[in-house]
Amino acid sequence: MVEILSPSSLSRDLRDKHYLYEKFGVPEYFVVDPGNKMVLIYRLEEGSYKETRLMADKGLPLTSIVLPGLSIDMQKVFDRMIPLV
Repeated sequence: MVEILSPSSLSRDLRDKHYLYEKFGVPEYFVVDPGNKMVLIYRLEEGSYKETRLMADKGLPLTSIVLPGLSIDMQKVFDRMIPLV
């Protein structure tokens, strides 16, 4: 699951969906914050989410516990994004 933040859906993406995903046991999901070039990684551990922040400029790839072998260079993704006006 990947959510991309936008000003119009900020509260829904960070609060409401978080609650629902946790309630229904989604093992992992990502929230992409283009404005801060950051990805919030939520992994379910013992019934609640543990959050990890991945800053694109740190050079660490985005990996997944659900999709073994997935490795995404988020700096490249953010560099290619078209800025919202």
